[in-house]
Amino acid sequence: MQIETKIQILANYLSESGLYKESRAVIGLYKFAKNPCDGAVEYAIQEGDSALELVAKKHGIPVSMIMDCNPGLDPNSMVPGRTKVMIPLKPDALNSNVNPSTELKAWMKAEEGWQRYSPTVVCKDGSRHRGSCGDPYLCTYDDGKGNTTIGWGHKQLSERSGDAKITLTKEECETWLTRDLDSAASHLVNSLELDTGEFLLIPVALNAHQADALISLIFNAGQDKYRKSSLHQDYISKGKVSGTEFESAFNSFAIGSDAGLPGRRARELKMFKGTYEKKCG
Repeated sequence: MQIETKIQILANYLSESGLYKESRAVIGLYKFAKNPCDGAVEYAIQEGDSALELVAKKHGIPVSMIMDCNPGLDPNSMVPGRTKVMIPLKPDALNSNVNPSTELKAWMKAEEGWQRYSPTVVCKDGSRHRGSCGDPYLCTYDDGKGNTTIGWGHKQLSERSGDAKITLTKEECETWLTRDLDSAASHLVNSLELDTGEFLLIPVALNAHQADALISLIFNAGQDKYRKSSLHQDYISKGKVSGTEFESAFNSFAIGSDAGLPGRRARELKMFKGTYEKKCG
């Protein structure tokens, strides 16, 4: 058995035992122990780098990693243009390669596209539009919640925003869906780092369908709601990804008063467990 697998088994055991900090430490120590200074690059202190913490934040690594690679460095005596430090490469997180799957993209089209019961949409330009089950909305419309929407669930900030369009081709909708899913995946990977300003690890390796489900949550509700949610703070960030309490937090995530969201959350939870049940198909 490879050492990486043994480390993950130990970390999962600690996490399931409620020892979340210890679980994260085990993984983090292993990652950092793999010669973090190998491949370090030289960086000249610049104007504005008033504290080593700012340099560390700029490169997305803890201060301790910079100090380990720069023995003898005095953080209080750095001179812009003269002081040079070695910046270690940022270690890979367990889920750094998370990407939306082709199954998620097909699921999202069925979820966000036309439904059998969808009424004819009155577009912003006054035209009327209908589509078949799972087709994208090819014109800008109000989704009933004040969101200017187009394609497969793409929400435009306003009709004056840089991505504002009145109509799209199906090919353009494909491009926007790919971009939106990639953005949600990026927010998932960075969710812990954004909380703390330092590099941390989600102390459990997400498989493809688990990652897809969380990407869908972020796509639907947004990055900020996800990071502030009990699901993220009390469960995902601590490696708790099973059990009745976890499922309750998942099902209640960002529901609000939308009558359609409980059904979506149920489908997303099934996805998390490995079944891609489509709303329209």
